Amino acid sequence: MINPEIIDKVQRLLLRGGGTLSPYAAYVLADAGLCLVGVEGVSVSSAPYDEQVHRILLSAGVALLEGLD
Repeated sequence: MINPEIIDKVQRLLLRGGGTLSPYAAYVLADAGLCLVGVEGVSVSSAPYDEQVHRILLSAGVALLEGLD
């Protein structure tokens, strides 16, 4: 889980493990002004939200790094 108290203090977020982001989490991260989100898995999200999460983050100018494992 992401600590909401620190999210406004970071620009880049790298997530370990197989977790994925929900559309709500994508909005929170995009709203916080992050410039990069990286994940170990093959995608930042899973079906059925994969395309929606990508659109939210990319339209906010957030770069995505996927498959970091």
